[in-house]
Amino acid sequence: MIENKRNVLVVDDELGIASMAARILRKSEFAVVSEIFSQVAFINLSSGHLPDLLLTDINMPGKNGIELARKAREMCPTLPIVFMSARLHDFQSEIASIQGCLTIEKPFSEEELLEVVERALPGKWRKAKAGEEYEISMATGERRQAKLDWVTPSTLSFTSFECEPGSVVGAQFTLGHNDVVGLRLITQETR
Repeated sequence: MIENKRNVLVVDDELGIASMAARILRKSEFAVVSEIFSQVAFINLSSGHLPDLLLTDINMPGKNGIELARKAREMCPTLPIVFMSARLHDFQSEIASIQGCLTIEKPFSEEELLEVVERALPGKWRKAKAGEEYEISMATGERRQAKLDWVTPSTLSFTSFECEPGSVVGAQFTLGHNDVVGLRLITQETR
């Protein structure tokens, strides 16, 4: 898996769906490994190559998505998993047997895919909206209140509007995700 980007393993036996999902995620700065053979994905998981998120079809020849998800959860019980299918209703009991998984129905839009990935990766990646105000707890122990300007998978950029004594009000600063130990949303700008 690629360092410094969120890694997503996309597994779907339909090449068109796997390619489209991979393209959307790469455009949003994810590192993507795409497999059309669930057996290959199963072998990769078994050898310890764990992604940050598993996005898998359910109904596939060989190992199905449910079996793949169970193997992934054996390796990492907290691994976020998103199931995709045109027939989600046919698999509700199997999906429910794997706690905390999310689903997306095919066909899906770019916005729908990114929204479910955002929900599956809480605290790890989120498409932020400019204007949201946060209280930021930094690894140094410092706290700031700031308005978010932009976010990437590795950095957050803020404009301070209230800082600890001695800090400049209105200063822009950029932090790596490892520098931030807590973010608390204070308000959201309404449109």
